Amino acid sequence: MIILKTYSILVFMKYSKFSHSTEISQIGIFPQCELSRNVNPRAPDGIYNVPYNEFPDFIPRVEFDLAPKAKWTDIMTSGALSHGYIVSERVKEIFEKHNLPSHAFYPAKIHSGDLSKDYYWFHFFNNDFWNWVDREKSELYLRSIFPEERDDIIMEANLKKDNEGFMEMARNKPSLTDYYWEKLVFNESFPDLDIFTTLSPSMHDVISNRLLTGLEDVGITGYEVKDFCIEESNLRL
Repeated sequence: MIILKTYSILVFMKYSKFSHSTEISQIGIFPQCELSRNVNPRAPDGIYNVPYNEFPDFIPRVEFDLAPKAKWTDIMTSGALSHGYIVSERVKEIFEKHNLPSHAFYPAKIHSGDLSKDYYWFHFFNNDFWNWVDREKSELYLRSIFPEERDDIIMEANLKKDNEGFMEMARNKPSLTDYYWEKLVFNESFPDLDIFTTLSPSMHDVISNRLLTGLEDVGITGYEVKDFCIEESNLRL
């Protein structure tokens, strides 16, 4: 008989904050896309009826017009979307090779004069984020939004609250302050995702180094990354 033992180990994986590019030399203007005049975002199949943390029971109609002076990139920006990303076929193919949370790729079109290009709206969410967090080891601090004052800690967040408590923290934070992760440690239930969102009171999209390398290897354009403080994950082997 073979006896298998289970061990807890610390796994160090590099992650980065992930967002749309704001580099004008790359994107031309921010945002690059405006809602198409041919669609009503409040219609029954409009994008405004897609919750940020659910899948709708319809296929949303997603159409944009390229803004004057905007450049085409693999990941496009639009002020009309509060969540997710407008991505090219190349980005979709790369994402689908990685470990994703609950997601959908909805067909999207971007028009520029007589030219129309096919894109996708990558809609994703992970409602169980706080179930992954080792709340004893993680550290989240309220700090000033001004970089020159960022080293000063105003308050350490109580990570033992429920989801409603975290949303209340975000709503009631003092002006000109925000919550910043000092250290985010996951427990063994973390599904080793390559992209996910940290939830209130500090919301960021985060990607793994594996996915970032995949984007870099083929020269994907239209995004930017910053270091993020996931230091360790208590995974079980």
